[in-house]
Amino acid sequence: MVRQELRAAFQVSPRIAALVGPAAVADPASVTPADLARVAAAVDDLLPERERNNDQTFAWALKRHGVRAIAMLAIAIEDPDVRSPCKYFGRMASYEPRGAPDLRLNFARVLKAKGDIPPPAALPEPAALMAAPGADDPIWQAIAAPLRRLVREGAYGSWFGRVGFHGLTDGVLQLSTPSQIAADRIKSQYLDAVLHAAEVAEIFVERVVITLRKDQR
Repeated sequence: MVRQELRAAFQVSPRIAALVGPAAVADPASVTPADLARVAAAVDDLLPERERNNDQTFAWALKRHGVRAIAMLAIAIEDPDVRSPCKYFGRMASYEPRGAPDLRLNFARVLKAKGDIPPPAALPEPAALMAAPGADDPIWQAIAAPLRRLVREGAYGSWFGRVGFHGLTDGVLQLSTPSQIAADRIKSQYLDAVLHAAEVAEIFVERVVITLRKDQR
């Protein structure tokens, strides 16, 4: 049942499917701790009311319900009938593990309300996700090494794991990411860390520019 719930969750919510990656989408039983960490890191962006400590609610849901927490989150953010995603997710998380409803019924209703949704299989293959442009460039590698030490490993994987490097000109570092969520998070929380990492690597960076890109197969 849990595998079916997750499969429906990835179909209903492309945002969550993109976070866990195509391997987990293809086989929900293969969801890894790293996949869960990426979803957890994005919870504040997925749920609208940040003052509700959504990250703590998700951690609690994981502890009580395991990977079903992802399915609960998908329903909360994608069900058009849910007026308050944060409250709804909190209520779902508060169920006793054996008392949680069969979420497949929820997904059937949501899918009917949404109509046809592109299947998760349309997402890029794992190799494409890892092949960020310029990821192996010596300049970016020199900056990335101290950056990993400055940023928590889970956060680095979530926000910088798919960052592309497009050159460094006159102190302007050009980066890209296929995720708007990652771009916004890097801009709001990690620009100073990138600048400091460049300083540690003795590379002059005065400004960081982050653009969105569309990965190809």
